[in-house]
Amino acid sequence: MQISGTVVAFVSLFVGLCSIASFIIGQSKGAKTEKEKIAKESLESGEERGGLKTDISYIKRGIEDIRIDMRAQEKVNMDFRVELTTVKESVKSAHHRIDELGKRSE
Repeated sequence: MQISGTVVAFVSLFVGLCSIASFIIGQSKGAKTEKEKIAKESLESGEERGGLKTDISYIKRGIEDIRIDMRAQEKVNMDFRVELTTVKESVKSAHHRIDELGKRSE
């Protein structure tokens, strides 16, 4: 069985074209996979950044709540100071009256 030169050339050309087509398909799949990988990493990075921003916002709100509580506590402390001063003066006055009553009864 004799194969003509044209058939050999045609088969060689066909195999060559198939090889080129396989190479192109492989490259396009590789590029697509790389794009998908980059997109996935970007999405994960975005989710992480979003999570961090949410955490930071939560911390900011917590700090603001603490500041509000501190201001309220400062007011309560100031009220106690005023009341303590009043009580001290009242106790001092009571001691003076007790001392005077003691002197009168002697």
